[in-house]
Amino acid sequence: MNTLKNKIYINGRFLTQSITGVQRYSNELLHIWDNLLDDKKAYGNYDIEVLLPKKGDADIPKTKNIKVTRVGNLTGHAWEQLELPLKTKDGLLFCPGNTCPIISLFSKQKTVVTIHDLSYLYFPSAYSFQFRAFYNLLIPRILNKSDSIITVSNSEKNKISSYYSSYKDKIKVVKHGIIAQENETFSSENIDVKEKVDKVKPYMLYVGSLSKRKNIEGVIKAFEIINKQVDIDLFIVGGGNNSFNKADIVINDELSRNIKFLGHINDKSKLFEIYENAKCLLFPSFYESFGFPVLEAMLNYCPVIASDIPALNEICEDKAILCDPYDVADIANKTLLVLKDEKVRNKLVKEGYNHAIKFTWKKAGEETLNVIKEVL
Repeated sequence: MNTLKNKIYINGRFLTQSITGVQRYSNELLHIWDNLLDDKKAYGNYDIEVLLPKKGDADIPKTKNIKVTRVGNLTGHAWEQLELPLKTKDGLLFCPGNTCPIISLFSKQKTVVTIHDLSYLYFPSAYSFQFRAFYNLLIPRILNKSDSIITVSNSEKNKISSYYSSYKDKIKVVKHGIIAQENETFSSENIDVKEKVDKVKPYMLYVGSLSKRKNIEGVIKAFEIINKQVDIDLFIVGGGNNSFNKADIVINDELSRNIKFLGHINDKSKLFEIYENAKCLLFPSFYESFGFPVLEAMLNYCPVIASDIPALNEICEDKAILCDPYDVADIANKTLLVLKDEKVRNKLVKEGYNHAIKFTWKKAGEETLNVIKEVL
């Protein structure tokens, strides 16, 4: 086989960005591909290289089989649109973070793009005008011109298809992982659920951006009700960026003593420790295409209260308590059920762990490479 067909470039701009769901997906996929390439018999024909801007701070991964190269003189969108396509002409370009160079799309180069969601269309008020204008220009061209599209859940494929029905057959579903591979962690049969629950410190948890579509305002309002019945704190992990219109968070002085904003936490071990010691994760987002935090919480013995919306129904199945994200009283009551009922909490902890370990990055990496293989 012509080795040119097996050259895969990864758009590595994500290595220069703060860690949110898109960047976590991209990083995990990079590491699992690096491990898969150890199997020369199965993957020896793949030559994978990550390209990222030469300028600026970046979290450069240590890889064995994948080359990581800094190129060009620009940064951000300018680097991605103008310099990246000039360096990737001799191979397929895989873009894991929603965007892709327009030059590559309109050239003969093969492209595969992961579109995580189109939430800028569903919740325009949650995004800046500049962000929406850029995506309104770019996304239709990606859907039209790319060789294949990957998205992260069946519900998101259906949602994208409702806006762009002519591209439905081009969209492939590859669900995220949450652990590297099936034998990464111990069997849930060894979990002493009661011991885990008894160690929990008195705080509940929210993990996500402070974007309006994440419903952080609903979290605060529900916590105000909860805090009157249960002596508990609220830890908020996450932040915003210039692309999002942040929610208007109003907290009275008395309540503010029980709320701690921890900002972005990029260290997975620290984040997982916070999950493990939380009474529950409250995740009443108005919209998700997948929802990393719900599986991260389940993996770390943390019961989940999540929105009753298509993607979270699909990902959580019946392993979480579902609430109406538009009803603050329902959010509060469902959370109080988990906080007060030990049997409910223990059931969610054990069944949630069993469920989370089914989602592996090895499977996601293999399925993504299969999509690329079809294009090649």
